Amino acid sequence: MAPSWWVRQLPSRKAGRGCRFRDGRSVTVVGPHPAARRSRRRIARMSRYLVLLPAPEAEWADLPPEEHEKGHRSHVQFHEELAAGGHTMVTGGPLEGSDRATSMRPGVDGTALVTDGPFSETAEQVVGFYLLESDDEVGLRAACERFAARGEHIEFRRMAE
Repeated sequence: MAPSWWVRQLPSRKAGRGCRFRDGRSVTVVGPHPAARRSRRRIARMSRYLVLLPAPEAEWADLPPEEHEKGHRSHVQFHEELAAGGHTMVTGGPLEGSDRATSMRPGVDGTALVTDGPFSETAEQVVGFYLLESDDEVGLRAACERFAARGEHIEFRRMAE
């Protein structure tokens, strides 16, 4: 995304009416970035989606290397489908194991009750996620369905606006 304003750094003797820093450098605000208006319009109509990847953590470590490679290829194919469909991956990745999680709940007297481990004691934990942007929910959902059909467990959620 392009910044909304261009900032040009000039030596202090050429700066004119720019902002001056203590070390003598200055910055002159030149004006709106040419792509800023287009970028703001594009972002304003795009929705964000969270794709959670729940899986049985204990089973992953016991899988043979071929299954790990198959999972990796499935994610690569998902990334390619996202790009081809015009969807944007904002961020995403695997999470550390639930044994490294910390849960925090309201405690007494305005304190927090902090415990090691996840909120729920279940076999499946969220092991990864994708935060995606798209203006085509139907197309994004179809890409996620194809991803799930290759063996991935997915929870697809649109973020509240």
